[in-house]
Amino acid sequence: MSNSQSGPVGSTDPTTPAKSGLPKPIILFWAVLIAGFCGGAGYLEYLGPPASPVQAASSTAKAVQPPATASTKPPSEPGMVAVSATLGTGSELTEGAPIPTPFPALLTPSSFDPSWKLPHVGSGGLTPMRAYAANAAAEPGAPRIAIMVAGIGYNRANSLAAIKILPPAVSLAVSPYAEHLDSAMSAARATGHEILLGIPLQPKSAPLDSAGNEALLPGENAPNNEKYLDWILSRTAGYAGTTNAIGTTSGGGFMEHPEAVSWLTQSLAAHGLFFVDAHANAPAPPFVWGRGADVVINPNEGVAAEQAQLAVLIGEAKAHHTALGVLTNPAPDEIAALNEWCKSLAGDQIALVPVSSIVAPPDATEASK
Repeated sequence: MSNSQSGPVGSTDPTTPAKSGLPKPIILFWAVLIAGFCGGAGYLEYLGPPASPVQAASSTAKAVQPPATASTKPPSEPGMVAVSATLGTGSELTEGAPIPTPFPALLTPSSFDPSWKLPHVGSGGLTPMRAYAANAAAEPGAPRIAIMVAGIGYNRANSLAAIKILPPAVSLAVSPYAEHLDSAMSAARATGHEILLGIPLQPKSAPLDSAGNEALLPGENAPNNEKYLDWILSRTAGYAGTTNAIGTTSGGGFMEHPEAVSWLTQSLAAHGLFFVDAHANAPAPPFVWGRGADVVINPNEGVAAEQAQLAVLIGEAKAHHTALGVLTNPAPDEIAALNEWCKSLAGDQIALVPVSSIVAPPDATEASK
C-alpha cells in the first residue's frame, strides 16, 4: 500500500514556451486534473480494505442488503444449514469459499450503547447462522464429523497457524477478550472457516478461576447479565454461532443452572445464532439450534492423547452418524496432527463438515446423535 510517487504528469516549466503550441493555462489545467486522478487512485490503494468489519458494517448500511427473497424456513434436516454465497445471486456457497463479510442489515444497535452492534434476524428472515455458515460436501448417508477449535485470537502465531493450516471445514471459535480479534476474524473469513463467538460464563471452579469481568453469572446476583451479553456479542461481527468455550474454561458453573441456560439460549435464538456446549456428552441446548460436544480434547496432554481422542470421535460418528470434537488452544504440533487426521477421514468414508452442518433444531435432544 503506497502513494504514487511518480513525477507530475504533463508538467511544464512556466519559463519555457510549451512545445505543443497549446496555451499554458490549458496545459496546466490538464496537468492538475491528471495528477489529481492518479493521486486519488494511489490513496485508495493505500487505504486498502476497512480494518474493522463492524466499522465497515455501520458505514455501508445502505450499500449491501441481503435479499428479501431469502428462505425463512428452517432447514428440513437438523443441522443442514443452506446458505447463499453472495446473498444476492442465489448461488450456493461452495466448500472453502470465503465467508461473507458482515452485513449491515444483520446488525442492530444495543439498547445499552448504540455503538455496540448486535447480530439480529434480517427483515427477510435471514439469520446470522445461515448468512455466515460455511458449507462442505458430504456424500448422502456418510458419517459426518465437525471439529471446533477454540481459543482463536489469543496467541497470534498459533491462531494464524490454525487458520492457514487446518481445512476450511474446521470451525473456529474466537474469544471476545482476544487481543487480535479483528485480524483473526478477517483471516478466518478469507480462508472459508466458519466462526463461532465464545460466551464467557462463570466456571465451575469459581472463584478460584475466572472467565473475565464480563462473564455471565447464574442466579439472582447477576443484574448485569443482559448488558454483559450485549457487550460480548458486539465485540465483532460475522459469526454464525456461539459457544461456552473460552480459553481454558467452558462455563461449567453457569451451565449447571437450567434457568440461566434457558435465558441465555433464548437470547441467542432471538439474535439468530446457534449454540455449542463444549462439555463432553452434553445434551443439545434448549430453545436454540445447537449441539453438545461428543469429545473434548485436552490440549495439555500432547499429540498422542489428541490422536486417541480423535479415534474415539470417529467411533462416535460411525455409531451415531454425526459427531462433534472440541479442541481448545492447540499448540503448533497439535494443529499439525489435527490437519493430518482431517486428511485421513476420506479414507474412512467420513465427511469433515462445519459445526453448523450438524447442529440440531431447538429442543430436539435426540437429533444431535
